[in-house]
Amino acid sequence: MHLNRMPLELIVLLGLGLCPCWVLADRSEMTVQVMAKMESDALDQVYRQATQRAKPTRPAPRLLAIHGVLPVLQAQLWVDGALVLFQQGQTNPISARAKGLRLRAIKPPCVSFDNRGQRHHLCLSQAVQ
Repeated sequence: MHLNRMPLELIVLLGLGLCPCWVLADRSEMTVQVMAKMESDALDQVYRQATQRAKPTRPAPRLLAIHGVLPVLQAQLWVDGALVLFQQGQTNPISARAKGLRLRAIKPPCVSFDNRGQRHHLCLSQAVQ
């Protein structure tokens, strides 16, 4: 009994579910170049999917609270996974770890600030006010 041997690349592609069905219909016309192109396309697709999953998205900044009495207001924000505390009249945050943040204004119920050159304007929701 003679078994048709499939190229290893085709077996890998079939195992990944990336090989089109027409390939199975007529394997006799497949050339090395066609198989190499299929393998290259499949590996590109797997690589793109893996890199898309690997890129963590940075959560949007959130305004948690504004407290104090004029002229000494403070705003608590959640930026890049860290708690940030701004005080009215100071451009830099009170928290020492925050880099690239600059306060523009605290005007209840909103805060304006720059994060690495990008301007943000956040307001407390109606339920929190």
